[in-house]
Amino acid sequence: MRKDFSIMIKRFASIWLGALCLLNGCGYADSAGPETIPSNTEHGIFNVRDYGALGDGKTNDSAAFQQAKADALAYGDGALIIVPAGEYALYNVSDAIAPWLYPFDGGISSASNRITERGHWVFCQVKNLSIKGEPGAKLIMMNPTEAGLVFLQCRNIRVEGISVDYDPLPFTQGNVEQIDYANNRFTVTIDSDYPRPNLDYFGSEKTRLQARRFYLMDVQDGDFLRDIPPFDIQQIEQEGDSFVLTTNREIKPHWKGERFVMIARRPKHALRMIDTGGMTFEDITVYSAPAQAFNEMTGPGGNQYLN
Repeated sequence: MRKDFSIMIKRFASIWLGALCLLNGCGYADSAGPETIPSNTEHGIFNVRDYGALGDGKTNDSAAFQQAKADALAYGDGALIIVPAGEYALYNVSDAIAPWLYPFDGGISSASNRITERGHWVFCQVKNLSIKGEPGAKLIMMNPTEAGLVFLQCRNIRVEGISVDYDPLPFTQGNVEQIDYANNRFTVTIDSDYPRPNLDYFGSEKTRLQARRFYLMDVQDGDFLRDIPPFDIQQIEQEGDSFVLTTNREIKPHWKGERFVMIARRPKHALRMIDTGGMTFEDITVYSAPAQAFNEMTGPGGNQYLN
């Protein structure tokens, strides 16, 4: 039931990306699951299943992912983290703090200035690491107000074969049922299994919401209605199983009966890269995100996004 938003993500975020991961000399075994590469700490291979990750989509696998990362970083250059098939629920978020050496407002900051990034799986000042998702590997970010994977001041990291999703979703979708032209209000119904648009994270100032952005889509093909740019929602009221949305835009007659998507947009991204270089991403699929699928800011460059 995610066809509409998948179209939008694909058009706006280039979600199919990836990078090669060298696995010469690595055999397959059953210790971490069927058709998976088991941990071999002497050779720098760290499988999250061997650290207790279940991949059942419900159990909190954050600790397993953090420990696999810690051991990989302790190993040093050339370490490989394996994520086998499964849906890994990551509930915990963590911070990374690093010196910020780029200009601010025309001036050069000193090393005493710091940048802080927050996400579900954070890598700070890491280099020469590979992360390989085997077929069917999905990371589910359980906090829709935070970033997914964050790379801060990292170099030469390869990420392959990972899918990213959020639960609860940072968007909702449904149908426009009624129009109130006089008051710039319209009534919508929400598709089954999608979040209510009046949930706290769709409008709480505490969660640094940028906008409740609303898109209209053609009911026949799921494409955007090109004559209607995205706009913000000022107020949401629930009436039974429906929701009445108020906007400052003029409402058009042909909105009735169309499909819509509404995003709780905030400056958090599925994959966030700050001051990175030589990064490579391959075969990365992003199903949902609070903002962009990929967001890259500053750094020496040379990052590759492949499919």
